[in-house]
Amino acid sequence: MNAKKWITSALILMSANSMAAGGFAEARCAAWGDNLTQPQAAERWKWAMKCDVANSRILWTYREYTAPDGSKRPAYPIYGLLDQDYKKEPSNPLGWFPPKSASADCNIPENYEIVGFCAGGCYTADQLILVDGRELFIKDMLESEIKNVMTLDQDSTLDSIATKPGKVFSYMKSIVSGVHPIIKLTTDSGKNLSVTLEHPLVKADGTFIVAQDLEVGSKLLNEFGEIEVVTSIAQEEVEGKVYNLRTEGAEETDRVIVAQGLLNGDLTVQQRKANKANQVLLRKKMIRGELIK
Repeated sequence: MNAKKWITSALILMSANSMAAGGFAEARCAAWGDNLTQPQAAERWKWAMKCDVANSRILWTYREYTAPDGSKRPAYPIYGLLDQDYKKEPSNPLGWFPPKSASADCNIPENYEIVGFCAGGCYTADQLILVDGRELFIKDMLESEIKNVMTLDQDSTLDSIATKPGKVFSYMKSIVSGVHPIIKLTTDSGKNLSVTLEHPLVKADGTFIVAQDLEVGSKLLNEFGEIEVVTSIAQEEVEGKVYNLRTEGAEETDRVIVAQGLLNGDLTVQQRKANKANQVLLRKKMIRGELIK
């Protein structure tokens, strides 16, 4: 093994160890300004798998970041120049970052190598979550370490929806501020919601749908079981951090909370494959006549 490859292996091993400890390489991403959202992280990873074949094994191994609470987020590689002294920090003299699109050209600057991995970063800070009969901003909930949240009652059906007091297991906040693609929607009753593209909501038929798949005319459910028709929807880029929470409980209904008056899936639901979730929910709803149990 030549010196360059040995240095690369040593740095990747260091990255792997920091990732296992939950530290990852966020400081480097923040310092270099290479902060990606979860969808962008997934695209970067696909691009690297296509264009950096020599490192495909490493990329596959570290395709996800696992947080201390067990939650997972897409991981993405960052590139730079390695120093012959592996104890010194890598550098990025060209200020070059790999593309955020899997279909982009495979142009990697000479001598640039993978020098670490970072995690992609849900609700914007000003979204209101139902807590014990009152609504709180999710940012304030995290900062105040609020442990209570209203979740869907396990006996709820499409004809009879009710909420009950639930518990927050953990919160998620993007590690650094950045630009996030956000879906902003409005319903016919005037409800407004701003979430990341992959955020799950409950449709009128009792299945989940991710925000980016919504369109004008889509039908959602509010906390009272009433149908809310989407009247406007737009994708915007928002600067700052995004937030989410994971609930406690063994029932699927424990994973449904109320945000801005609409039924939303929690972080656990968001991390599932949407199609799989839809099949399970719809099948069980048809068999047992229940919403999400």
